[in-house]
Amino acid sequence: MDMIASFNLKRGEMIGNYKLKEFLGRSCESEVYRVQDKYSGSERVIKLFFLFYDCSHVARFSAKLERLKGVRGILNYYHAGYWEKHKCHYLVLELVIGKDLAILTRRSPFPVFKALKVAHELFRILASCHEKGECLGDLSMDNIILSEDGKVKVIDFEVEVPFTKRKIKEDIVSVCEIFYCLNWNLGPYPRDLLKVIPKGRHTIEKRYGNANQAFNAIEELIGLGRINSWPNKMAR
Repeated sequence: MDMIASFNLKRGEMIGNYKLKEFLGRSCESEVYRVQDKYSGSERVIKLFFLFYDCSHVARFSAKLERLKGVRGILNYYHAGYWEKHKCHYLVLELVIGKDLAILTRRSPFPVFKALKVAHELFRILASCHEKGECLGDLSMDNIILSEDGKVKVIDFEVEVPFTKRKIKEDIVSVCEIFYCLNWNLGPYPRDLLKVIPKGRHTIEKRYGNANQAFNAIEELIGLGRINSWPNKMAR
């Protein structure tokens, strides 16, 4: 589906009780803005859905956020609304100050240990989501933010993903692929690392049945200090 033209909103414009401060980005379904609550002064994010997304889509999105409430690493959801001026629906979400992984690795790769810590956090997030009976889907470098205080946040996901073994494994494969993208797929990689974060969809699916197994495997690798024996060139 082609994206429609921008809403072209101006700084200072009011969306309900929220004053627009900054344009943050856009996807095929929405534009995202940094806003400030005129009553509390708190800063939030508003996700404005394009006109062809009706209230049922927004309701499914907000319902999934409600089901994932309490998962550290998933954006806090505050409420949904409808903006009469532009005839569009919106969600009010937590503001995270940081940059997405695609931007952070545009000029240089993450050191292997830093990439490993991101993967470790992503598997923890996945494990918590799967425990609630929810797969995320659509995990990519563009929809994961590393905040200024070092926290990993998933800022977008597929709304309707069946909770099946296949989809669980697809989530796991996505995190393994993200790890190698963070490091620009530079090698050679030690055997210890390749065992914990395998390469290739078939190998990953064979290695792990759930995200908690992957999380524990990385935690064990870090805890045992095996990374200290890796070649120096792996720790850029």
